[in-house]
Amino acid sequence: MHTIFQNYTVLQRETPAFFAGANTGRGFIGEYDRIASEEKNRRVWIIKGGSGTGKSTMMGKIAAEAEETGHRCVRYLCSSDPTSLDAVVLDGQYVILDGTAPHVREMEYPGAVSEILYVGKYWKREKLEEARDEIHRLTQEKRDAYRTGYAALAAVEKLEGETYRASMGILDTEKLRHCLDRILKKVPKGERVGGAETCRTWAVSMTGLVRTTGLEQMAQVHWRIEDTCQTMPCFFGILAEVCREQKIPVWLSLHPVNDRIVEAYIPSLSLHLSGAAGGCAPDKTICMSRFLQKELLSGKKGEIRLAAKCMTGLLEQAVEHFRKAGECHGALEGIYRDAMDFARMNREMAGTRKQILKALGED
Repeated sequence: MHTIFQNYTVLQRETPAFFAGANTGRGFIGEYDRIASEEKNRRVWIIKGGSGTGKSTMMGKIAAEAEETGHRCVRYLCSSDPTSLDAVVLDGQYVILDGTAPHVREMEYPGAVSEILYVGKYWKREKLEEARDEIHRLTQEKRDAYRTGYAALAAVEKLEGETYRASMGILDTEKLRHCLDRILKKVPKGERVGGAETCRTWAVSMTGLVRTTGLEQMAQVHWRIEDTCQTMPCFFGILAEVCREQKIPVWLSLHPVNDRIVEAYIPSLSLHLSGAAGGCAPDKTICMSRFLQKELLSGKKGEIRLAAKCMTGLLEQAVEHFRKAGECHGALEGIYRDAMDFARMNREMAGTRKQILKALGED
């Protein structure tokens, strides 16, 4: 049975990476309030500029230079274009991010915490004025493609919600809870301090369905949850409930369609659980068929199978529309790239990069 939780291309990276947002049935949802909170972070640099103006490249250079000097770095990829960076977090409290649409970000505590880095001053305005009509056309076509893709995801979201309820109805939740209790009893009492962190390692992008190994790289033990009749998300939903009840700290990765939990990391056990194949072979597989109430299965199996087929078809449509948006995005990047004075930008921004690295060492 094909589902919307299968066939995601795994993006292998040397260091942990996550997505800074998601394309969903409710449109684009950004994670900057969590990633770039000016209440929690010491410094936040917000880069402003159009597509193709070197924002991602600049962040990548700063991240690489910081790592070379011993600083920790977590990269946040663009959920539409996974080859591009939306943010980097250095030493857990210094953030550099792309603050342009669709994830517009402004300063909350100007100067005290945040600063704007505007790269638009390096483009040749006359070239952009000459391409005004083309920029307008491509921008509108890109918006239209996204709008249609979001509509398809909205239909997937509604169907998945109905399927989730049907799948929960055929699940022996008491048996599943007993299984989770046995797994989690190894968590020491002193580490039961509560708290759940959410993140995104799955994306519906302009290049297709993709996943990162962000949570997988944090763990030493890896378990695969093998789906049966769309019950894999039910496993993670109940796992989150049990962790909350037992005050067990946990990281939860959300699926882009409707924030269904599809992956988890339990730090105290160094245990990573995923609903899909990852970058390494699992140490153990839990098959959801063992938790099904067989006497109820026959009445729901056909309904769930039909819904799964419809959802995968709609998801394919959404991806195709996002691919079209990607073509427009690439053309826009080309226009802005050709209008940029990168030589001047690199000269002047070299000083900015040094200031950021200096701030890491001083604070």
